[in-house]
Amino acid sequence: MRRLVRGVKNGFAIIVMVLLCTEIFSAVSVESGAIPAPAPSYVMPGLDPFWADIDPSFGVWHSPNVTYIHKAGCFRATYRTNAHGMRDRERALDAPAPRAVVLGDSFVEGFGLERDERFTDRLERKTGVEHLNFGTAGDFGTVQEWLLYDTLASRFRHDRVMVVILPRNDFVDNDPEFGRVSHAQRYRPYAIANASGGYDIEYRDKAHLNVWGRTEDRMRKQRLRAMRQVPTNYSYAVNVFNYMKKLIAFRAGGDAPVDPDPEGRGSAYWNYTRDGLDRMTWALERIVEKAGERPVDLVLLPMMIDILDARKKKETRPPLTRDLETFSDRFDNVRVHDLLPDFTGLNDPQAMYHPCDGHWSPQGAALAAEVLAGRIYARTGN
Repeated sequence: MRRLVRGVKNGFAIIVMVLLCTEIFSAVSVESGAIPAPAPSYVMPGLDPFWADIDPSFGVWHSPNVTYIHKAGCFRATYRTNAHGMRDRERALDAPAPRAVVLGDSFVEGFGLERDERFTDRLERKTGVEHLNFGTAGDFGTVQEWLLYDTLASRFRHDRVMVVILPRNDFVDNDPEFGRVSHAQRYRPYAIANASGGYDIEYRDKAHLNVWGRTEDRMRKQRLRAMRQVPTNYSYAVNVFNYMKKLIAFRAGGDAPVDPDPEGRGSAYWNYTRDGLDRMTWALERIVEKAGERPVDLVLLPMMIDILDARKKKETRPPLTRDLETFSDRFDNVRVHDLLPDFTGLNDPQAMYHPCDGHWSPQGAALAAEVLAGRIYARTGN
């Protein structure tokens, strides 16, 4: 019996030594750069959902002070929110430094990117201008961006406003009829045409405020996800193992690029309705009014379907760009910056996007920051 106990103790000691040596080897390999696996964050995963319909003014937003590790076939990124629910570092309501408020959807938020890889963080480093990131995923359109600016972002002292428009999604995200079908049982605001030629804000499914993102099924999945994240958050060895597994799978089969147009809608740079444009520009005009004399930059972001259609049509100044330029001509402080020509002219534009998802890769965010720094800040000097 003593021999058995001694054998179990020795075996346990060997296992502990092997695990300890593996952890040390992995830590040295990661910190030295020999293996480009992520280092552990040493943060306990949160149980609150990262996206949920929790804001009574604009719907979907992030829970404050939460951490979420987002893993997909071609990326792994850690998201953290500040006390205001922004995926950003802590920001004071007042600050002496020059600051820009940035409004937008998942591309602004940095879906699939680490925080310092996003174009807003790159712009901040390039220009010295703080870029307060108010982007969020969760089907977030121009109407919601106005409501977010009106009720939250405008409370922060700032010198300019950047509104990022994703033609691919913004028209459908603003569309009340699309929302009636695709966003049923979600608390969302819509701009509804009224008899005087303007729009009124209507909140759909008010009973579902604080429901989407917080259903029992989603909460259960979040708890399971949090438990699975514990090893990766606290171990170099686990992260090295996951990196090697992903590398082997990539070399065996590679990542197939995501279908750029799964719904067959074509590019919204060309395919949009007058009603959709009117609703978008109505929301943009509300933002311009709220901004006062501050400069307002309207930035158009292309996806792969937009690039493919632009190449097919041999046109890089499509109708949407011209319509928004006509809108901006009404104001002295509004300018349009379309990134479609810059991305269309690349030899390999697909490299600017995650192959498994369609959002920007780090290279895409870097290109956007470089272009915008030159167009906006080189001309204005902040």
